[in-house]
Amino acid sequence: MECKLVSENGQELGCNEFGELYVREPNVMKGYLNNKEDTDICIDSDGWFRTGDEVFADSRELIKYKGYQVAPAELESVLLTHPSVTDAAVIGVHSNESATEYPAAYVVLQKDIIQSDEIKEEIKTFVSQRVPNHLAVFILLIKFLKVPLVKF
Repeated sequence: MECKLVSENGQELGCNEFGELYVREPNVMKGYLNNKEDTDICIDSDGWFRTGDEVFADSRELIKYKGYQVAPAELESVLLTHPSVTDAAVIGVHSNESATEYPAAYVVLQKDIIQSDEIKEEIKTFVSQRVPNHLAVFILLIKFLKVPLVKF
């Protein structure tokens, strides 16, 4: 999949800038059936699909938490060993108040697991017991769902 950021005036942007996410790949829709006008609005002449999502592209691969460098993959790999977790993604969330970034973990639970404060604490405890202390402080957000992109 190819991705790029584009400004409101159509300029392609680089890292560390906010812009609209454009994607291009064979699995992205070709357009709206019998509706060229709407197709032309959401897909440009080069085949880039305008998602409508405002995103920030960060060029760094590590999260800087209080002087430590945290690799998101390290936390993700531990989260994925928990029996209630089917998928996980970790990003850095900046805190102006603390002048640092906190790892934020998004997880998808197994279908038969109900989202609750108890499961959240269980997962946090599970991870805390398996990582160094500086990795044990993270924000846990449950039910980051992977769904096919649908626009109406």
